[in-house]
Amino acid sequence: MSSLGFILGDEGSSAYMGKHLIADMLKGIAPVDLTEAFFEYYKVSANMLMDDIYTNSLPSRTLAKYSEFLSHHLDNEYVYRLVYDAFMSFFTRNIASYEYASQPICFVGSTCVLYRDILYRAAADFGVTIEKAIRYSMPGLVEYHKND
Repeated sequence: MSSLGFILGDEGSSAYMGKHLIADMLKGIAPVDLTEAFFEYYKVSANMLMDDIYTNSLPSRTLAKYSEFLSHHLDNEYVYRLVYDAFMSFFTRNIASYEYASQPICFVGSTCVLYRDILYRAAADFGVTIEKAIRYSMPGLVEYHKND
């Protein structure tokens, strides 16, 4: 199953979460206090934010950068739901295509570590068993090939 990149897919990624957060803020869907805190934290206006996303040659990185804000507000119901729904969307649109019930899966990257508790809850709710969620793949690859 292809991720289709951040425009057509990439569910569960930081870019995906950032895109939904920013869209919700600019459409007035996100809570006002959260939106105000975001603009204060990054010292940007809505126009500056739009310019940063649409003129950047790598908008997915820009969106991922802004999603870090979510990790500081996980006690906010809207934020928790946004992150949880992103992971559930990943499971529904990607993992459901495989025999996931009989196979544990592993996650690699900062997003799975940053939102580990929510990822594990979404996985359990979906019926997925996570074997591990780690930030970097290289140590495991080195260990694997060392024992080869």
